[in-house]
Amino acid sequence: MNVVNHLSENGKAVVYAPNAITWDEDRLKIIRERFIKLGLLKAAITIPKEIVSPYAGVSSVLLVLSKNKSDSVRFIDASELELVDVNNRGLFYSYKDETIKEILTMLDSDGKYSKKVSIDEIAKKDYVINPVRYLESEIKVKNGVPFESLIKNITRGVQMRAVGIEEMISDTPTPYRYLKLTDIQDGLINEDLPYLKEIDEKQKKYCLKNRSLVISKTFNSLKVAVATVEEGQQILVSGNLYIIDLDETKANPYYVKSYLESEQGTVALSRISVGSVIANIPISKLSKLMIPNPSIAFQNEIAEKYLTKVDEIKLLRYRLQKATDDLKKIFEEE
Repeated sequence: MNVVNHLSENGKAVVYAPNAITWDEDRLKIIRERFIKLGLLKAAITIPKEIVSPYAGVSSVLLVLSKNKSDSVRFIDASELELVDVNNRGLFYSYKDETIKEILTMLDSDGKYSKKVSIDEIAKKDYVINPVRYLESEIKVKNGVPFESLIKNITRGVQMRAVGIEEMISDTPTPYRYLKLTDIQDGLINEDLPYLKEIDEKQKKYCLKNRSLVISKTFNSLKVAVATVEEGQQILVSGNLYIIDLDETKANPYYVKSYLESEQGTVALSRISVGSVIANIPISKLSKLMIPNPSIAFQNEIAEKYLTKVDEIKLLRYRLQKATDDLKKIFEEE
């Protein structure tokens, strides 16, 4: 908004930002929605991470802003266009002059890498402004293998009516617990899952194993988590979640989770989803999804970085809860 406020009525500005802001749902959706509804966003252009290396290591986006209100946004995917090694040392890259002219031409015409999209269509995609979501460009998966080659077992959770589950709920602690979609927040399974009186022998195949991967059946409410199941504990999973047991000699669950939650993984899942109102992810298509499968050593490194961030989130949650509890006691301390 600061940039927009400094624009003249006919002026334009280009803002550089990490690509994650174009699709992050929890924190930035409301901001993207406001910019689009006000007609301030004219174009979004993805560029490869090499353009800003070695200063940054993430894919980026250029946002073109203007006060001239528009009822559409131009999306351009320039992430795969040819680059030039500026000093032949693999450190600094740029586009060729011809490529830059090509990108400028794309601002006014549709093509393989460019498309004008109406605000109504953007709204249907929850105000995601990542060009890849609107362009059917090929998803390149390095060292990709079919997901099924990494899976020991995949099944949908138990399908029961809400009334049946309510009758199973226990008011006192037991070794049995129940996991539903809303119990997964920020990629983590809540620690205070409801207790169950018992789990029938026939229902045990719908229970989690330690380090099972859990993914929502519907893409609209996409959630992915890795389960921690203590000794002697059993966690029954609801029917709106899939349970995936991986072959951990080939795939680290936290590595796979980090990929599925990434923008590339999210786009891949969106393309296998079916249904116009509620988009479901069929097991048959999920099994065929191409997953990057580098060495297990590399996967473990990514998993360690991921778990470090998870620990930070847990600590921040604890501090937030403590601060909230302290607020309630301030009056009593006077």
